Amino acid sequence: MCPSCGKMLPPDAPLGLCPQCLIQSGFNTATDPGSQSMQSGFEPPSLEELSKLFPHLEILEFLGRGGMGAVYKARQPRLDRFVALKILRPAVSGSGFAERFNREARALARLNHPRIVTVHDFGVAGDLHYLVMEYVDGPNLRQTERSGRLTPEQALRIVPQICEALQFAHDQGIVHRDIKPENILLDKDGRIKITDFGIAKLVGVNADRSSLTGARDVVGTPHYMAPEQIENPSDVDHRADIYSLGVVFYEMLTGELPLGRFAPPSKRVEVDVRLDEVVLRSLEKERDRRYQQAAQIKTHVETISGSPQPSIVQTPPYREPITYIYIPALALYGAQALMLVPAELAIFREDLNAAFGWIVLNLMVLMVSYITWGVLHYECWKALPERYRATTPGRAAGFLFIPLFNFVWVFISMTKLAKGFNAWRADFPELPVRNMSALAVTKAITFVCYWTLAWIPGLVSAVALADLLVFALYYRGIVFNANLMIRPRKAITT
Repeated sequence: MCPSCGKMLPPDAPLGLCPQCLIQSGFNTATDPGSQSMQSGFEPPSLEELSKLFPHLEILEFLGRGGMGAVYKARQPRLDRFVALKILRPAVSGSGFAERFNREARALARLNHPRIVTVHDFGVAGDLHYLVMEYVDGPNLRQTERSGRLTPEQALRIVPQICEALQFAHDQGIVHRDIKPENILLDKDGRIKITDFGIAKLVGVNADRSSLTGARDVVGTPHYMAPEQIENPSDVDHRADIYSLGVVFYEMLTGELPLGRFAPPSKRVEVDVRLDEVVLRSLEKERDRRYQQAAQIKTHVETISGSPQPSIVQTPPYREPITYIYIPALALYGAQALMLVPAELAIFREDLNAAFGWIVLNLMVLMVSYITWGVLHYECWKALPERYRATTPGRAAGFLFIPLFNFVWVFISMTKLAKGFNAWRADFPELPVRNMSALAVTKAITFVCYWTLAWIPGLVSAVALADLLVFALYYRGIVFNANLMIRPRKAITT
C-alpha cells in the first residue's frame, strides 16, 4: 500500500510510492543527485586514491556526488586540457546501473555536437567504472537561475540551443529522459551544453533493445518527467524530452514549476502571449498533441523572438561593461589625487597663486570623478539580483552623497553594497566571490579623512594617495563580484 494515499502498489514501485504521490512529493529518483537511497554509505574516493587508479590524469578537485557516483575535475597532461572524471559508485558496479553507465558513454560518444558534452574515454579502473568527459567551465542553468531569474529575452536565446541539441540526439535515436536545469550547462561564453545522458533510451532499428530497468521502473526527475514516464516507463520516446523542455521553459520564464492547474506564462510575467501556445503545447499530457520535433519549438521560438539563430552560434568575445566604468573612474580619481602633490609643494614654496590654481583644477576633476564613482557604484548595485538588493537600501547607489559629502551616508552606502555581495557569496560558496566588508569600512574611513585631515599641510597628498589606493582595491573587488554575477546571463545575450 502507498504510505501516502493508501493505493495498492506493484512490487517494483519506485521508492515505495505510487506515481501520483511520487510527483507530488518531489522525491528524487535513483538517478537524481539528491537521492538518499543511492548516496547512503557512499564516500567518494579521495584525490590521492584516484591518482593511484588514474596515473595518466592529474586529479585536481572534487566537484560533487550524484545518484550514480561522483565527479572530479582533472587534467590530461599529455593533451594539456581539463576534463571531468565521472566515476560509478562501487555498490552498483555489478548491477544494471553499471551497464547503464557504459551505455551513457556509448550514447554520448555518438553525439558529436557543440551543444552536447563530449565523451573522451570510458572504462574500468580497479572496481570503478569511469567516464572522462569534456570539462565545462561554467554554471548549470539552475545555478544561473538562483543567482537572479533569467529574463524572458535570455530564455528565448537558451531554448533554441537546447532544441538544437535535442533534435540532433533524437535524429541519432537517443532520448535523454532527464532534461532539467541541472543537466543544462553554460560555459564561460554563455553557450549551452547538455550533459548526463546516463539514462538515455536508445530507440530505432539498430538500438540495443535490452532493458536494464524493470517494466515499472521510473527513471528521471519527478517534476520534469512526462506523464508517460510515470505511467508506462517502458514506452517512452523522444516526445518525453519535449515535455521536459516545456517544464524548463516555463520555469525560466516564470521562476515556477507548472504544477497542478498552472497559469500560462503571460499571466505570470510580461511575455509575448504567443509563447503561451509554445509552452502549453510542449506540456500537453497526451504526447500526440505535443510538438513532435524539437526543431518545431526552435522555429516557433525564433519566429517570436524575431532573431533566427544559425545552427552553430559563434559567440563573440564577452565584454564586461562595468570594467569600462571602473577604468575611467579610477583614472579621474587618481588624476585629482596626484594634482594635490604640486599644490602642496607650491604651498611650501609660498606660491599661493600656483597652489590655488592646482586646487581649483583638482576640485573640477574631483567633481567629474564623483559622477563616474556614483555611476560605478550604481551599476555594481544593479548587478545584484533583487533578493540581495533587499539587504542593500537604494541609498547605497544614490548620488546625493556626492555633493552633500555625508560621511555617514557614504559609510552606510559602501558597507551595505558589500553586505549584498557577501549575502550572495554565502549562498554560492563554490564561486570565487570576494568579501568586501573590510575594504568597505576602510574606504569609508579614508574618505572621511580625505575631507578632514587632508587639509593639514603635509598630509594632503599622503591621505589622497592612500585614499586612491583603497579606492582602487575596493572597487576592483566590487567590479570583480559584479562581473562574476552578470557574466553567465550577459554572455547569453551577447
